[in-house]
Amino acid sequence: MKRAGRLVLRDLTDDQLKDIGLTRWEVREELGKSYFIE
Repeated sequence: MKRAGRLVLRDLTDDQLKDIGLTRWEVREELGKSYFIE
């Protein structure tokens, strides 16, 4: 996932994340990834 996409996920509410099948924990893991891993 590209950095811009990760930043969008960061701002979603828990309900919005649930609607797309993600948890807050999964988003935190994704945000922690290095931008070198694209």
